[in-house]
Amino acid sequence: MSMTDTETMNRLKTLEDENLRLRRAIEELSILNDLSRTIAGSLNTEEIIQTVVRRSLRAVQGEQGVVTLVEESEQDSMKTLSRSPNRIQ
Repeated sequence: MSMTDTETMNRLKTLEDENLRLRRAIEELSILNDLSRTIAGSLNTEEIIQTVVRRSLRAVQGEQGVVTLVEESEQDSMKTLSRSPNRIQ
C-alpha cells in the first residue's frame, strides 16, 4: 500500500508542526532552567529581577521589560522595580 502525494505532504506537514512544537518546548524549558539556576544561586533580588526581565525579553523578542510591584494597601500602589531595554547578550 503506497501513500499518495497528498498523504505524504500531510504527514510531512504534521511532522514539521510537531518539530516546531518540540523546539518551542525545549526553548521554554531552557528559559525556566536558566531562571531557576539564577534564583537558586543568588540572594540578590535585583540580580534575579534583572535576569528574569532580560531572559523574558529575549524569549518574546521584546523591546522593553518592566517589573512593577503592586501593593493594594497603599494610596500610590505601584512601584517600578526594574525597567530594562532589550540588550541581546
